[in-house]
Amino acid sequence: MNSSGQSSQPKRNQGRRKVTIEKIKNETNLQVTFSKRRTGLFKKASELCILTDAEVGLVVFSPSNKAHSFGHPNIETITDRFLASKPPKANVDGSNHVQQSSTRENQDIKYLTMLEKQLEAEKRKKKELDQVQTSVAIEKLNLQQLEVLREKIMNFGKNLRMRMKDAAKPPMVPYNIGHVGTYGMVRYGMVHHDGDVIPYDEGASEANAPWPTQH
Repeated sequence: MNSSGQSSQPKRNQGRRKVTIEKIKNETNLQVTFSKRRTGLFKKASELCILTDAEVGLVVFSPSNKAHSFGHPNIETITDRFLASKPPKANVDGSNHVQQSSTRENQDIKYLTMLEKQLEAEKRKKKELDQVQTSVAIEKLNLQQLEVLREKIMNFGKNLRMRMKDAAKPPMVPYNIGHVGTYGMVRYGMVHHDGDVIPYDEGASEANAPWPTQH
């Protein structure tokens, strides 16, 4: 009880109350809340880009149907990439990371396909050799079987000579001209032992591209 005869009671702290999430009815408060929340949303998106180097695109329409957007590196690149209706536009600095990445992947796929064809050719040669080695005794073959065996031996000899000729050529090694592809392979060309660069479209083709060499 205080001097005036009234009892003093401490004020109750209401603490945090659960706020009901519903549409704001007051038009002015609605516009103010939208502006504040939009700014906070874009700020969080910007922080996400800075911290993780993510590419982010946001589009927000106000209650008055006015569009607001945020994009990193820019909203056009993000929307084009999402819709996939056309190639992404170049950034302000002239770079086009998305298109360059796609080009490198296509080059790597093409190179791996070429290596797979070479591997299949080697498997066929091995199969032919195994067939010759496991053939039955010649004296037990009839004329038709002998003709087939003769053709296989001739083809094997021809392939063997071609392989020996290719193996006798000077080696060609990968040369890093500009960048390394997705799988760690140099994409722009091969280098001859004397230093001449041979691009893939001028010599390092499926017919004569060497196997990758480790150093």
